Amino acid sequence: MHSIARGAELAGIAAFTAGAAGPLRGAWLDRREMRGGLQLSCYAAALFMGLFTVAVAAKAPFLVLLTLAILLGLSIGGIWGGFRALLLNSVPPALLRRAHFVESLSTEIGYGLGPLAVTLIAALAGVVVALTVMTAVFICAAVMLRQVAPLAPGKRSDRRAGRLTVPIVFICAVGGFQSFGFGLVEGNVPSRMAELGHSADAAGVFLALLSVGSVIGGLIVSFVPISTRRPALLGAGLFALFAVLIIPSTLATSVLTFGSTLLFASLMLVPLSGLAAAEIEAQLGDHGRGRIFAIFIGAVQVGGGLGVAVNGVLQSYIEPSEVPLVSVGLFAVIALVLVVVGLLIGRNTTIEVSSPFDEISAAESTLAAATDRASIGPTQRITEEK
Repeated sequence: MHSIARGAELAGIAAFTAGAAGPLRGAWLDRREMRGGLQLSCYAAALFMGLFTVAVAAKAPFLVLLTLAILLGLSIGGIWGGFRALLLNSVPPALLRRAHFVESLSTEIGYGLGPLAVTLIAALAGVVVALTVMTAVFICAAVMLRQVAPLAPGKRSDRRAGRLTVPIVFICAVGGFQSFGFGLVEGNVPSRMAELGHSADAAGVFLALLSVGSVIGGLIVSFVPISTRRPALLGAGLFALFAVLIIPSTLATSVLTFGSTLLFASLMLVPLSGLAAAEIEAQLGDHGRGRIFAIFIGAVQVGGGLGVAVNGVLQSYIEPSEVPLVSVGLFAVIALVLVVVGLLIGRNTTIEVSSPFDEISAAESTLAAATDRASIGPTQRITEEK
């Protein structure tokens, strides 16, 4: 149990370091060729993960493990923002918006399957083997990046280059609040299990149901084109639906009912994350992309962490089943704010892409609409992802 607690501490420290260093590391990626910078980051992460594996196998002092965890966090900081930024050079302009929804889906799948895979490997072959596999994953990522075209640093003369504009700050704030609300729901699952008369140790299975729900929502928006008309109002509708879908889980009186409600409580997670990323994309030029996306992802990570932490505090005052209702209220307020923003902005540009064969005409529409995107109504992946 002591080693498990220590492992959780080290994982938390690595995650915190990655989030804190994200904007600076994103700016570092922006100053060089993006693909090469990401490859270097992956190789550095593999190096520190490999050293961490050796240290664990050698039963090194905790201070050594702590140092390596911090270095690992620094090496992966900003890397998710860099991958989003690299989409600019990886897909045709006409498909760039939809690509952000696919990327949000793949991130969510990784957040769901990653911990399960590591847990299974550790249980079957031991912690050292699990850490070795994680090292190999970083190396594989670096090698696979060779298939992506290089992305040179953007022109610094671009007036939108890397600027933290009001719309972008708004989107990041919405993303943080969304992640905070979902963190309350996610962190509440173990307590709900105990409240329903079952062991909190079984919470992992029910957390997986949340991941399944978010993946289903991601599959829908990844393969069905989503309108670009009035994104703030679209976001408002998604947040309102998010709030409604959470309510049944608070009313569940049995484990079976609770599990079934979790399947659709997270359906809106990936659609909202993809919408937020796509709207940030619409605000950006060709420079400063890594930093801006790193700030957005950092806001999501901080919001989610705070949500899980505040969940424990709230249970000192209200019942576990009532905690998700805080998220319901929060999402309802966000929906109202987005309605106001959408009505004030009144964006009417629509670009529909139904297949890759529409690339040319849709790309021309995208370029024409780009001049108006300083006034886009922003909306919100949240993880790691995860």
